[in-house]
Amino acid sequence: MMFNFNSKTLILTGANGGIGREVALTFDRAGANVVLADFELAPMEAFAAELNGPGRKVCLAMDAADPDSAQALVDRTVAEFNSIDYVVPAAGISLDEPFPK
Repeated sequence: MMFNFNSKTLILTGANGGIGREVALTFDRAGANVVLADFELAPMEAFAAELNGPGRKVCLAMDAADPDSAQALVDRTVAEFNSIDYVVPAAGISLDEPFPK
């Protein structure tokens, strides 16, 4: 294994997206505790069940654009793991509209 993140904790927003899923897989394989955060809980829980790294997995529904939701994510992560070592903000949106001029 190239990286060792045993006993490290990652918060990952946008966990249901393509980039978020790949980040989660990478950190999971490297031993990290992975906190998956996105709008919908059910798809994250299904994905978390596929992760088989040694770290713990926690899924939390949250809105990355809402400061109160983000604070609740941080508070829950610290309560669960006592620290946050890494944050990957992979949440994003795509709009089917022309780019404004």
